[in-house]
Amino acid sequence: MNQAANYDLFSYYLRGAGIFWFFFPVSRLISYSAFEKEQKIKEGLQMMGLKSVIFYLSWFITYLLQFAISSAIITASTMNSLFLYSDKSLVFVYFFSFSLSAIMLSFLISTFFNRAKTAVAVGTLSFLGAFLPIIQLMIRLFQSISIILFAVSRLWKILASLLSPAAFALGTVNFADYERAHVGVRWTNMWQASSGVNFLICLLMMLLDTIIYCAFGLYFEKGHIVVLSQNCTGAPKMILMFLMLTLTSRDVWGCGCLPCPEVEYLVSSRPTAVNLSDAARKLSNLVFKTAETASEAKVVFKAYIDAAEQMLTDDVDTNKAIGFHGAKVVQSKMNDSNRISVLTHCNTGSLATAGFGTALGVIRALHAADILEMAFCTETRPFNQGSRLTAFELVHDKIPATLIADSAAASLMKAGRLSAVVVGADRIAANGDTANKIGTYNLALCFSPWCAFYVAAPFTSIDLSLSSGDEIIIEERSAKELLCSDGGLGKQVAASGIGVWNPAFDVTPAKLITAIITEKGVITRPSTEDDFDIKGFMQNSGNGKS
Repeated sequence: MNQAANYDLFSYYLRGAGIFWFFFPVSRLISYSAFEKEQKIKEGLQMMGLKSVIFYLSWFITYLLQFAISSAIITASTMNSLFLYSDKSLVFVYFFSFSLSAIMLSFLISTFFNRAKTAVAVGTLSFLGAFLPIIQLMIRLFQSISIILFAVSRLWKILASLLSPAAFALGTVNFADYERAHVGVRWTNMWQASSGVNFLICLLMMLLDTIIYCAFGLYFEKGHIVVLSQNCTGAPKMILMFLMLTLTSRDVWGCGCLPCPEVEYLVSSRPTAVNLSDAARKLSNLVFKTAETASEAKVVFKAYIDAAEQMLTDDVDTNKAIGFHGAKVVQSKMNDSNRISVLTHCNTGSLATAGFGTALGVIRALHAADILEMAFCTETRPFNQGSRLTAFELVHDKIPATLIADSAAASLMKAGRLSAVVVGADRIAANGDTANKIGTYNLALCFSPWCAFYVAAPFTSIDLSLSSGDEIIIEERSAKELLCSDGGLGKQVAASGIGVWNPAFDVTPAKLITAIITEKGVITRPSTEDDFDIKGFMQNSGNGKS
């Protein structure tokens, strides 16, 4: 075998060794990163006052030291076998630069997954895929067509180097060429072209890749995307996200009394739901009031955590009270039948609240009393909260349940299979007009003349500052949710160019609502009136709210 062939083998051997040297560290890094997310380690540390920048910096330094040691070991083990003529410090920089990009690539990949096993499987396959020889084969194809395509070939190599393993592979070609010439890659010749791309470009591309991967990783990691992507549903549950967005990202001293931008952003993400802004206001006031007199940060943190935990407990107690009153009023409307079938819409259970649920809490209470015959839940298009979440909770609790299409509600009513409809609420105006998930108004129009139509919601969902539902802001969501399957997460199924109107909520007039079930009792309206006297009920119950 001639010397040129030996150095071609050198290039392929070095690439293969690169896979071997970095495969397991990268796999482990992806696994640890996803596992930390899975176990919510970062959130736990943030609750104790650790800022995000410190967390990421400590994470990066930890793995940087590990990869630096690995790079030094690799350099030392190959200096007398592979790199006979190249500058050893440059060899170390080469491996270390690739290590930096590997760390950030692992971080970027881990942001897309919440399960360590899935992240490792996809991440390592992606890492290996970037080493595939197809890149080199295409480069050789460009080179063999014509000398005119030399510039295209070089551009292709640079673009391919946006994948750091490709930049690493091109670096091996440089080492092979220079070792073949018995010169080696040195600081003095690293900018000289070899196979169209010099070694300096390979190094710079790996460093550029590090910055790009880091920027995209931080972008996708940012917590605000959780609300907008509906990974956290239900306004009552979203208030608990406040714990991760307040204090941990902002110094409470010297901020005045205004909410921090992160909280304002969280509230603006769900303009229709009143629970979110109400809880944010209460906790913000608590934070800044405590900060005015506190001498240490831990005092503020403790006050906040205590309040958040109390809010969690109160929410569960409130929901159980709603369930109790709801089961009682639904049962009182029973005729000769001693078994009840109830229809609900969207998700109002433990996945949308701190626990038990509002409308779904009523169903749970009916089931516990052994008077529930069947719980019907709509699929709740386009995001399918009913089929994805409510159906899951009903099956989990072993409650007799049936899933129906949104458009099947009228047929269900005609079949005479329902005793009542119970839905939740995102905001209730002073007259009883109720904003809830889109499709609620349809159900009220369909059912209210024939069977009881109840709204189950806590006092925190009532907004007495609004005289009617006409003043409620209705959130509109992305057109993609209607254009594509799986609530916008799947493939496009609608024709391109079609217009889309996608309101997330609608307002049901008070006159179509039989009663409003709260934690303090059931609010009814005289049959001769179209509106509820909610303010009067709240004042009589000792919970007046302005």
